[in-house]
Amino acid sequence: MNWTHVRLIATSSIPQTLRSGTGVVYAVFTLIFGLHSANLIVRQVETLGATRFTGWVETALNFLLASVTLQGKTTELPELEKFGGLDNIHAWAEYLLREQPALLSAVFILQALLVPLFVSSGAFNQLAGDLQHGAVRYQLLSTSRSSLFFGRFLGMAVFTAALIVALTSVLVLFVGSQLDLYEWGDLIAWGVHCTFALICISLPYVAFCSWISAVVNSPFSALIFTGLIIPAQPFLAIGAMNAWEPLGKLIYLMPWGVQFWLFHPDPAKVVFAALGCLAYTALFLFLGLYFFRKRDL
Repeated sequence: MNWTHVRLIATSSIPQTLRSGTGVVYAVFTLIFGLHSANLIVRQVETLGATRFTGWVETALNFLLASVTLQGKTTELPELEKFGGLDNIHAWAEYLLREQPALLSAVFILQALLVPLFVSSGAFNQLAGDLQHGAVRYQLLSTSRSSLFFGRFLGMAVFTAALIVALTSVLVLFVGSQLDLYEWGDLIAWGVHCTFALICISLPYVAFCSWISAVVNSPFSALIFTGLIIPAQPFLAIGAMNAWEPLGKLIYLMPWGVQFWLFHPDPAKVVFAALGCLAYTALFLFLGLYFFRKRDL
């Protein structure tokens, strides 16, 4: 693999993605839906009031965090909560809603749910289109398969990170200007942390799209695969856990069971989650490159 080729391919793939229209749709979809979801949360604050809103979000957070961290079957969570089995989850939610700006925490936890969906809608066509039209064979006359694969991944990862930085910057400005509830210093500090978290979350899903895009011969097929597998996987795992609790471990087939630890108050667990996201990224890239090298062009 030639790292100069990787850099050149990554640099050229970003404007190529924008010219093809896929990147424009990706950017518009991410920014519009990200801002719209944040606007819905702000409207809930205005409708319910800050106190009722915090209580409502705390209930939703407790359920979400308990589900993705496999605290128990979803049908048993109320009973676990009654007997103190979810005290660690309550402390986590308290940190997000009391020690950090509650509205911004709610917005960014929602973005953590949406970022994988955004990625699946925009990063699916890293190689599939060129494979469909046979362009990859001509590109490989001047570079290697590994350089092409990693270059396309790197270009999409940088483009996605730039979108996330733009989105989180606008969200912090939006929350700070709409509601005079928090100090700007607190908003910016938590916004920086959450930007880092969302970028970490995005990387394994971009890598997963690289894998799928290197295997199939059609951008539409890649979109269907990524658009179905990524959002469906946590629901299938949690549903399977309700049938037989050990099946809940299936959630770790993708980063859903790890990514929310990036918002945990314990720095060690944040580091663990970041390393976990990088490990998923490395695994998906390894699988993608393996199948890309083996496939017949």
